[in-house]
Amino acid sequence: MGKSVAGGDHFQRMNYLYELATWQTLVLGKHDPGQAMARANVACMDRVGKTRSRILPQLKRTRCKKCHRVLVPLRTVESSLKEGVLQWNCRCGESKKFPIGSDRSFKTYGERGNLD
Repeated sequence: MGKSVAGGDHFQRMNYLYELATWQTLVLGKHDPGQAMARANVACMDRVGKTRSRILPQLKRTRCKKCHRVLVPLRTVESSLKEGVLQWNCRCGESKKFPIGSDRSFKTYGERGNLD
């Protein structure tokens, strides 16, 4: 038997909600310009993430904290690159900045190989 992850059902639920919100943004976004269902699913994912499980950094980078949108380039977010900083501007006015090329060897805890 393999190891079981503490809060594995929470991780599965958050993953499902994120995938569903992304699909709703990409496919149903044409019919729902406000993306109400996708935003509701991301808000639910945030609530589940506050219980026992933490949201992975990869997922945190692709959602807006203010309006709970999934950040999809050219659909829900505009991007610009200035002086080594990638900036994403959401429709709600919130922005995220990511330094590019400052430390190429940096990896978050979740991206590192040995998590044991």
